[in-house]
Order: sequence, then C-alpha cells, then structure tokens
Amino acid sequence: MVGIDFVIVGSDKRGVKFEEKLHDYLSKILDNQGNEYDLLLGLDPYGNKLFSITEINELINICVSLINKCNKDDWYENRVRKFSEKLRELCQQALEQNQIIEAIGD
Repeated sequence: MVGIDFVIVGSDKRGVKFEEKLHDYLSKILDNQGNEYDLLLGLDPYGNKLFSITEINELINICVSLINKCNKDDWYENRVRKFSEKLRELCQQALEQNQIIEAIGD
C-alpha cells in the first residue's frame, strides 16, 4: 500500500499509514483551507521528515480538526476519521514517551 508511514523514533511498534488515496481526497476537499493542513498534506511522499514536539502538537490539532470536519458517513470520510484518530493517539504516545515522530515516504 502506497503512502507515508508515521512512526515513533526508537520504537519497534507499528506506526500509522497515511494512504495516498486519503492524501488525494483531503487535498481536494481542503484545497481552499489556506495552510492549516500543510504539515500533513505538504509531506514529501518519497522523503522522510522528523517532527519536533511543537509539530507533533500541531499534528494533534490537525487530527482533531479532521475528525470534526470529516463527519459524513461515507468510505473516505470514515477512513479519514480512523486515520486521524490513530495518528492522534500515536502523537500522544510520542509526547508521553518524550520521543519524536518520523514520517517515512514509500
């Protein structure tokens, strides 16, 4: 499955996959939202990025916003909510463990 994997640096636990089709969907529906979602939607699908503590907190805010915004009962919005909830939990775990998160592109 093509996408970006979010993992806690130094953890052997499985991370969260941001699927390419979800990225495409969000890019379409959030097209006129300014740069509020750039930290997530602006990631290089082939590169890696380390997130600072400040950026992890920003990712949590993005996830909460997406959970609230994507409230239709259809396949894409259900997947967005599921991904957002898992990424939010991963971010909170990283903060609790005083670790950072890495996004790893395919």
